[in-house]
Amino acid sequence: MISMDSMALDLDVMTRLTSSRRELARPAAAAIAGLRLIAVGSNRIEPPRGQVLRRDRPAESHLSWIVHGEVLLREPGPPRIAGSGDALLLPAGRPHRYASTDGRGWRALWIVFDCPGLDELGLAAGVLHPSSAAARACAGLAGLVASGGTGPRLAAALAVLLAELAAGTPTARADRIADEIAQRLRNDPLRHWDLPGEAAAAGLSWSALRQALRRRTGLAPERLLRAARLERGASVLMQGGSVGSAASAAGFADPFHFSRLFRRAYGVAPRSWRDSAG
Repeated sequence: MISMDSMALDLDVMTRLTSSRRELARPAAAAIAGLRLIAVGSNRIEPPRGQVLRRDRPAESHLSWIVHGEVLLREPGPPRIAGSGDALLLPAGRPHRYASTDGRGWRALWIVFDCPGLDELGLAAGVLHPSSAAARACAGLAGLVASGGTGPRLAAALAVLLAELAAGTPTARADRIADEIAQRLRNDPLRHWDLPGEAAAAGLSWSALRQALRRRTGLAPERLLRAARLERGASVLMQGGSVGSAASAAGFADPFHFSRLFRRAYGVAPRSWRDSAG
């Protein structure tokens, strides 16, 4: 076990200690700032040393990566099973107890930490099923523990692990896909987009993609596409083009329809906007 009295790292220090700054370049990064690593180690629970771990009101958060065996977690909510490769996230103040499912015990890497922004990561407490990237981060942290890694590097590795766990949640995944599709819409607004098909190809439902696009851009997909087309027309107007050429560049066959939508979006008629921009 490695124990730290106060191993708190700010975001800049954590990113310097990771192999790539990209690893923490996520929306989760701000929530991870202020992370304090308290202790980390590994254990092997076997009969007859006891099969139940119980914490009524833990002062710190706990994260356990199950290396071998199965654990039955009991906390507020229905009982859940964590198997080899799964993780248990047990936030501070949340009572819980867990035990082996078959009496044969388990092996785990465990981490005790404090993270003021833990709730902002969007991680559901209880059993987590890490993505391949999060599993690699778990293995990296375990390797540091085994090799006697220093406290700052352990805290940085934990920050990467939390970021990867957060990035692997369904909401985070949908947001990443929505960001990619929104950028493609802006780059090619005149294309005939089959957004339900794009959602299916990405492994999302159409409703999940719609919600994610609205969450990330503030606009429904149809309005986002219209805004991108109007921006294309506005670019032509800025260069002194006519309303007709701007409408055509924006994919509108009817200049009057383009003008009506442009006025609604920009607050002025296209010709007035062109003249004021010039």
